[in-house]
Amino acid sequence: MKALEAFFWIMWIFTLIFLIISFSNCGIFNLTLFFILLILTAIAMYRQMLSRKKIHWLKIMIKNINLRSLEEEISKIEKKQKESNIKFSRFESRVNDFDNYKIEQEKKYRDVVRKVLELDNDFNKKYKLLGETIIKLKKDMKK
Repeated sequence: MKALEAFFWIMWIFTLIFLIISFSNCGIFNLTLFFILLILTAIAMYRQMLSRKKIHWLKIMIKNINLRSLEEEISKIEKKQKESNIKFSRFESRVNDFDNYKIEQEKKYRDVVRKVLELDNDFNKKYKLLGETIIKLKKDMKK
């Protein structure tokens, strides 16, 4: 690109020299038109040089971007996510253990209630039998 740029400026200088030499032979309109074209071409070339410098500066800036910190943050996030997954799986196992414990406690409670009801029924039978026996004894004592 440098060769093309040098070629442009050399041609521009030669055109300027030719313009100065032919200044006396050309009409005002042709001279004005040539000046306008020359100025517009120079402005376009100047903008192109500025854009090249900006692109070169952007290339340097992109090369200098440090991605290590971004990679470190991503690895930290992945690590935290793995830890969270492990904690969640532990929590799920504890919930399952708690559900099993709850079922076992319900079974024990039902067994205890059943035994208490059986004992209550036995006591009721015995008290009923005792009551009947006492009533029978009172009748027998009255006779």
